[in-house]
Parts: sequence; C-alpha cells; structure tokens
Amino acid sequence: MKNKTTATLIAFFIGGLGIHRFYLNQIAQGQEKEK
Repeated sequence: MKNKTTATLIAFFIGGLGIHRFYLNQIAQGQEKEK
C-alpha cells in the first residue's frame, strides 16, 4: 500500500493535476481529473 501521508502532500501541493491519484494507482480517476 502506498503511503497516504505522501499522497496527501501531493494532493495538497499539486492536487489540481490529479497526480496523487496516479500515485495511489487510481489511474482512471487521475486521467479524468487531468481533462
């Protein structure tokens, strides 16, 4: 399992890009957020 603290920090700083979802292996949601 990925570190949720790291994912939270990624989401906080660059969450608008959906990169934290890629980090958490939620690729479909990350791609949707990108659009």
